Amino acid sequence: PAYPNAYSSWRFIVNLEVLGSGYTMSVLALGLPALAMGTVGLLIANRRPDNAIGWIYLGCGLWIALSVANTGYTGWATAVSPDRFGATASEWFGNWPWAPLLSVFFTFPFLLFPDGHLLNGRWRPVAWGAGAVTAIWTLIVAFSSTYYTDVAGQPKQNPYTPQALRDLVDALEFVALG
Repeated sequence: PAYPNAYSSWRFIVNLEVLGSGYTMSVLALGLPALAMGTVGLLIANRRPDNAIGWIYLGCGLWIALSVANTGYTGWATAVSPDRFGATASEWFGNWPWAPLLSVFFTFPFLLFPDGHLLNGRWRPVAWGAGAVTAIWTLIVAFSSTYYTDVAGQPKQNPYTPQALRDLVDALEFVALG
């Protein structure tokens, strides 16, 4: 539908007319941690550019902000105009960005605390292992069909899961979580 005036356009942008105020409030609730995390990361990275923890926090904050922006586009594209460019890819991206975020945010700051460097060389295999697990877990969650949902939270088939690998990816999801 057309949105002829500025007020309607504003309501359109925050998806009030499309998905309701509860959806918009949940997006705003995700935006506040992104702002806080990004701000802390920016402060640390600005004062101590060699401290990787600041860059991790800044990256996690930007990742959440990207996810929130994607959620807004997905809500609009799937509810108002599902044939829009990137609607399917946007919905797909909305299903898995939490996996690398949680893995990175709850692993690397602890490995690099307090000065942004590993305590000693013995921790290097742990860091590489955490990076490998993050990458594998992200791929499994991104291509899983078990918990894939549309923007309204309804179960749906993942359009990017290869049919030949669907059972394997779904079985590995349980293993990857552990």
